[in-house]
Amino acid sequence: MERALQPWYEGQFKIIEKLSLVMFWLRIPPRYQALYLVFHTSKLIQYSESTIRGQKATPPPLTLIQGQEEWEVEKILDL
Repeated sequence: MERALQPWYEGQFKIIEKLSLVMFWLRIPPRYQALYLVFHTSKLIQYSESTIRGQKATPPPLTLIQGQEEWEVEKILDL
C-alpha cells in the first residue's frame, strides 16, 4: 500500500495513568516497546472510527510466540 494511503495514526491504546496535565502513560503492544511509554498530549488524538465505507480493516489475530505478539504467515505471494 502506498504511504499516502496508509493510516496516519496507530492503535487505540489504553491510558494507564495521567502523569501531569500534558503527559500520559500508555499501555502499548510489545512490538512498540522500543518506543517511550509516556507521551505528550500533542502526540495523542482521540480515537474515532473511519466513516469511509470499506476503510476499516479487521486485522488478523495475533499469535503469542516467545512472549512476543506476531502474525502467522500463511504463504508468501510475491517472490
